[in-house]
Amino acid sequence: MAETQAVERPDPGVSARVSTRLNGPSPASSWLDWWGPVVAMLVGGLVRVWNVGTPASLVFDESYYVKQAYSMTQYGVELYVDPALEGTTPNAMFEAGTLDVFTSAGDLVVHPPLGKWLIAMGEFVLGAQNSYSWRAAAVIAGMVSILIVGRLARRLTGSAYYGTLAALLLAVEGTHVVVSRTGILDIFLMLFVLGGFACLVADRFAAREKLAWAIALEGGRSASALGPYVEGRWWRVGAGVVLGMAVATKWSALPFIATFGIMTVLWDMNARRRAGISRWCAGTLSRDAVPAFVSIVGSALLVYLLSWSGWFASSLGWGRQWADEHPAVGIESLMPNALRSLIHYHEEMWRVATSLSTEHPYATNPIGWFFQERPTLFFLRQTTEGAPGCAAGGGGPCMEMVTSLGTLSIWYAGAIAVVALLVLWIVGRQWRSPLWFQPDWTLGASLSGILAGYVPWLLVGERTIYSFYSVVFVPWVVLCIVVGLHRFEGRRKATVRYRLARSLGVALLVTSIVLLAWFWPVLTGQKLTHADWLARMWLSTWR
Repeated sequence: MAETQAVERPDPGVSARVSTRLNGPSPASSWLDWWGPVVAMLVGGLVRVWNVGTPASLVFDESYYVKQAYSMTQYGVELYVDPALEGTTPNAMFEAGTLDVFTSAGDLVVHPPLGKWLIAMGEFVLGAQNSYSWRAAAVIAGMVSILIVGRLARRLTGSAYYGTLAALLLAVEGTHVVVSRTGILDIFLMLFVLGGFACLVADRFAAREKLAWAIALEGGRSASALGPYVEGRWWRVGAGVVLGMAVATKWSALPFIATFGIMTVLWDMNARRRAGISRWCAGTLSRDAVPAFVSIVGSALLVYLLSWSGWFASSLGWGRQWADEHPAVGIESLMPNALRSLIHYHEEMWRVATSLSTEHPYATNPIGWFFQERPTLFFLRQTTEGAPGCAAGGGGPCMEMVTSLGTLSIWYAGAIAVVALLVLWIVGRQWRSPLWFQPDWTLGASLSGILAGYVPWLLVGERTIYSFYSVVFVPWVVLCIVVGLHRFEGRRKATVRYRLARSLGVALLVTSIVLLAWFWPVLTGQKLTHADWLARMWLSTWR
């Protein structure tokens, strides 16, 4: 019988010391670690699923995505709406149950297909003639994101209280509620970039455990000046997959890939330095940065291409035969025609996307997003006063409205928290030291989604943009709030700061619930008298 080779194991004490140096002490576990975010998810699910079929009309960009999704269930690609049905007729026919409003020609669309495939799944299972089917996938995406935010907050703060608070705050955030109840792409984009971020946070902890193990095998100090290789980083591959799904929903996920990619490499650099590796910078660049690029970008690219499978498999997609009609020249002849056609499609998508500068009454400047200066009107229906369903004496026509108004308490507290964390992030650095990039990692992590999801919109110039785009980075607004409160309370319990921080968290949650309840009718399309509607239009820019 062959001898069984013994598995080499490090000294447990050395491994534990290195692990604590890299990851810090493990916080005490609590039943709230999971149950708090799970309950918040269920509460948020009830808020989002209640009467989700109202209004039973295509609202805002559902006019595009819901019909395109149905086309994909039938033909695998987005087909062009019949030009004989121009105007409001295609929407009215679709809402009435006449679903086939398409020609046999492919439609040039400005967003990749994955988000529409998710909407299509709801239509396929529940029946596209039912308005709740258009929004079913969005409800699920919103619910899952609440759970992820709660678990992330628990990771960032080590506190089950703050994990539960973060999940509950997202559950009652108005913009998140509205977009979770609408069949558009942004809620899926938010879920995927948040999921990618969560994978990288998990990778940070797992990779440091593996690094500690590898160094402990060498007696507590790396034999190589560059440090050991850290293998089997499947969380990082998972991040690439999920971020690829984000890009396959909307291209505005690309800044998240860049930001998170840099962030995870800086985390590796910090880990090698704290582990006592002498050439930690060179070790990170040679043994972490390149594998990170391959894992994240390579996985994302593969997933992105797979998301176009319906277009590859169909002969009806827009531009599918372009390469056959335009013979390749030079090095292009090495590419398959299908890939050349897809590249041409993307060139046209980019041209259309970058030329969207049409004036719109609800287009906004991103500077006002945190202050809810101009929420996006998704739906508005007026009923003449005195008509059936609208009693006289209401001061004007009855109003049914869906607006993307965020929960004011969360956004205003978030603005304060973002500024506070940014200041802490700056002043906490040793700018004259070679270690200038080593702050409290939770500050940079909390701000990363703001950097990737908000700052690029400040730079787009004249492009038509809307305030509901903020739903993509609202999870990080919530994370900034809870991380800021956690930093404020300090490390010692039962102090005045500790009690004040916890009380502020409860007060913020209660205020947010009250505000959500007050604005609920204009977030969900409930019929109001004109006077009641005006009572909720606190700013003239909200109308």
